[in-house]
Amino acid sequence: MEQPTVGKTITAPTSKKEVGAVSPAPFLSPFPLITVYIASFFFSLHTALTSYIDSSFLSTIFPGGITTPWGTIHEPIGIIFAAGSLFMLISLSYAPRILRRLGNHNTTLAFIVTEILLLAAMAHFKSAVFSAFIFAAHLATLPLIRFSLDVFLESATPDSSTGTIRGIFLTAGNFAWVLAPLTIGFFLTDSDYWKIYIAAAALMIPVWYLVAAKLHFFHDPQYEKSRFWRSAKALMSNKRIRHVFISDFLLWFFYAWMDIYMPLYLHTYVGFSWPEIGLIFSVMLLPFVIFQYPLGRLADKSLGEKELLIGGFLIMAVSSILVGASSTLTAPVIFAWMGALFFTRIGASTVEVMDETYFFKNIDGTNSHILSFHRNAGPLALLIAPLTASIIFEIRGGHTAIDFRFLFVFLGVVMLLGVWNALLMEDTN
Repeated sequence: MEQPTVGKTITAPTSKKEVGAVSPAPFLSPFPLITVYIASFFFSLHTALTSYIDSSFLSTIFPGGITTPWGTIHEPIGIIFAAGSLFMLISLSYAPRILRRLGNHNTTLAFIVTEILLLAAMAHFKSAVFSAFIFAAHLATLPLIRFSLDVFLESATPDSSTGTIRGIFLTAGNFAWVLAPLTIGFFLTDSDYWKIYIAAAALMIPVWYLVAAKLHFFHDPQYEKSRFWRSAKALMSNKRIRHVFISDFLLWFFYAWMDIYMPLYLHTYVGFSWPEIGLIFSVMLLPFVIFQYPLGRLADKSLGEKELLIGGFLIMAVSSILVGASSTLTAPVIFAWMGALFFTRIGASTVEVMDETYFFKNIDGTNSHILSFHRNAGPLALLIAPLTASIIFEIRGGHTAIDFRFLFVFLGVVMLLGVWNALLMEDTN
């Protein structure tokens, strides 16, 4: 059976127009979308494996904090994540320039090889300072690979099927996120985190093969030339794209907060083992597999993104507050934690697919500078979230279970801003 294919020719705009306007384009040579879906699966599994153990790994490198001339930083994990996020922002600002010079195919291959080498170094070297630097570089490389996969997918996506195709793309990746915690529980027996980093590096090999062997015929669109501030102005001057940028920032703020502090809290303070945490997280992530494809179709056919975004952020806000405030969730009751965290991801999965659908309905493949700047929402959130948490820890003067529970209540309040932002959005339907 032939692979399902969709393709279109993308040309640069010849007149001034509002960012997000999409010119009609004829379909051209077949583009193997299934190749991008499979690459997304392996890349997401690679990303997920490391994401859930990164904070615990760093806590073993800096068990007593970091001593500076101005005093001891008791929560260095947030600082290290923030440094990596700063590298992300810088690297993404250069992404369109790299694409124009090397093309998306060669750029993607280079990023993949870089990521494999970085993870191999993290698994091998034991120096605290060197490991922190390598970790920051690893964080900066991940969004570049994701950005490149976005370029492949967007260049082959007609607007009439944006929600459906994005739903499949996200579901393929999110299925990997469901499998990752179980894999971690299998490999991780005695805080031997190096095994996870080696496994993650190996998972990038099939991604490299798929890009090298199946996407070498990709035709690069004419990427628009733009500098950082011009891209920021173009994004912020468009009401629709501005609101979806804020929505995406809040979603990534939620992810950063949960990914950094929830595994640490469950393992260190609640008392779950890594196999138990792996089982909890696998159940927690099921909404991304169950709901995103049908929600994408729903956004294409009937109900608009705005209504679903409002509902998604409300669920995220209420469930996060309950996670921090419920007395039932202070004990290692596995089914209670499964249910509570599953509920948080119903909201997050809804927001994620609606953000993607709304955004890509308002740009086309030539808007690489807008796509690049929009992808700054994630690194910006990953910069601000851990810094905010570090400040909260320092203000409260502790690092106890109560302090962690306060973090999740605070997160729920922040998610209410997403409801307000969604209310101001214009629906595409």
